[in-house]
Amino acid sequence: MGVPAHTPSWRDQFAAVMTSAIGIGIVAWIATQLIQPGTHNPLLIASIGATAVLVFAVPHGALSQPWAVFGGHTISALVGLTIAHTLGGGILSAALAVALAIGAMHLGKCIHPPGGATALSVILAAHDNTLLPWTFVLNPVWLNVVPIIILTYILNLPFPWRRYPANMHTHLAAQPLKTAQLEQEMSFTEKHLAAALDEIDAMIDISDDQLQQVYHALARQQEDTHITEEKLQLGAHYSNGLSGSEWAVRQIIDSSEASARKQQIIYKTIAGANKGEIRVMPRKLFAAWARYEVRTGTERWERV
Repeated sequence: MGVPAHTPSWRDQFAAVMTSAIGIGIVAWIATQLIQPGTHNPLLIASIGATAVLVFAVPHGALSQPWAVFGGHTISALVGLTIAHTLGGGILSAALAVALAIGAMHLGKCIHPPGGATALSVILAAHDNTLLPWTFVLNPVWLNVVPIIILTYILNLPFPWRRYPANMHTHLAAQPLKTAQLEQEMSFTEKHLAAALDEIDAMIDISDDQLQQVYHALARQQEDTHITEEKLQLGAHYSNGLSGSEWAVRQIIDSSEASARKQQIIYKTIAGANKGEIRVMPRKLFAAWARYEVRTGTERWERV
């Protein structure tokens, strides 16, 4: 089992379709007004269509942010022009242009997939005996890229959940818990989440702001499912919800009802860490440890 793919809501899909149509339409109109007749430069670079998919469908993705869009296209165009003016058009030139564009975007911290298409388009033009001038960076690359960044910002303003760039995003969900409280409630911190991504060692299209939102959302989910003292039942099984060697299932085998302040839980660890251990713990601490109730299934423990 993996994490199921998330499908955006219909309203977000509708907003993406409408904003992209308006955005590309305006960019094309601007180009027709500024490009001089008889020039060899195209009206629109094809890669701007791929950029539109990213900025309008995934406005908060790391690959969709302004510097990624502007820097990615600019650097890739320069790489493509350098290769075309040096080696001309051809298979080797195409391979080098895309590969070096990727490397340059990594160095510039502006990875933007459509940038590879921008570099390749220069080589394809050279292959057709059209050596694009260095002004290609200004016209049409910047002439397409700058307006689409501005338009993405403007067109997403009516949609609070789609504000662009990502740091302008206003989340409509409940306000996140304070960091100190989170570290007490959660079994891991933001640093653990960031370290896990570093361990994966792969490019993941998620910004720092989104990563923090995921962390706070997990905290709210965990808080919502937290077991309260009143819900603890004699004979029931509870899990701490952790993974790996820290996971455990405990069964309440006895409890003291002497007073609200001195209530004690006697539990036995049925599975996981410290299996077979029998200990006494204050009811309040056991409730803080337990994340949810479980029961034995056909092959594994199942959440109730």
